[in-house]
Amino acid sequence: MKHLLAFFVLALGGAQWAWPQALGSARTFGDKVRNEAPQIQKETGIEEKLGEFIPLDATFRDEEGNVVQLSSYFKGDKPVLLNFAYHTCALLCHYVLDGIVSGAKSMTWTPGNEYEVVSISIQPTETPALAKRQKKSYMAKLNKVGAEKGWHFLTGEEVEIRKVAKSVGFRYKWDERSKQFSHSAAIMLLSGEGKVSRYLYGIRYSGKDLRNGLMEAADGKVGTTIDKVFLWCYHYDPQEKSYVLNAYRLMQIGMGIVLSLVAVGLVWYWKSETRAKSVQPEDFVQSDKI
Repeated sequence: MKHLLAFFVLALGGAQWAWPQALGSARTFGDKVRNEAPQIQKETGIEEKLGEFIPLDATFRDEEGNVVQLSSYFKGDKPVLLNFAYHTCALLCHYVLDGIVSGAKSMTWTPGNEYEVVSISIQPTETPALAKRQKKSYMAKLNKVGAEKGWHFLTGEEVEIRKVAKSVGFRYKWDERSKQFSHSAAIMLLSGEGKVSRYLYGIRYSGKDLRNGLMEAADGKVGTTIDKVFLWCYHYDPQEKSYVLNAYRLMQIGMGIVLSLVAVGLVWYWKSETRAKSVQPEDFVQSDKI
């Protein structure tokens, strides 16, 4: 019994000594995490650069290992969807790419026909071989004939990656604790000349937003007449971060329909009155004699 009591006394004494040490270590670690997290957040995010141009002379390697300049994909006649990701990303990058696939599948348009897609890896150690495997995977998900000609997976040196990312305000930072890049979820829509036109945020991009954003970036040079009418009816809402119906435009359309109906009614009334006045009274007299 005395031995057992002595054991408990020693254990209690050890706990009293160890607990403050453990608590102090936990607080130190917690403080470090709290201090590092805001710093990382300050160095990541999106700073919109609407109306500015990206460096089309930036050089990368495509998924086949060929050295290419961004200008290869910006030829003036098609808008371009640009996004940054890296293929060894644990979560967010795959969600962004899946979101692009989902939005693209819901449109009748196909990459390579009406628009181009350029995905740049922010991890300079990634290789064209890895990019090629990723492309094959996403082309299978997209399942659109010829899309592989219009979606380009690029890898390159950090200086080139940073140059393009900076031009569109895409800030990212390596997080040593998680061994991952910290970055935002967003895609950029650019004109065929490389001018930044619109940002779409999150990991889901509706076909409506993609179509309207790409048409806006192309200044109406792509899409059918119906597509252009739809774009006229929508406007980009920064609060919703999406394209929403333009109430003023809908009122204009409604007023136009009402005025058209009134005009048709007046024309019909005028023609009816003209026909009635053209009938002479003697016509009825002659018909009675018969």
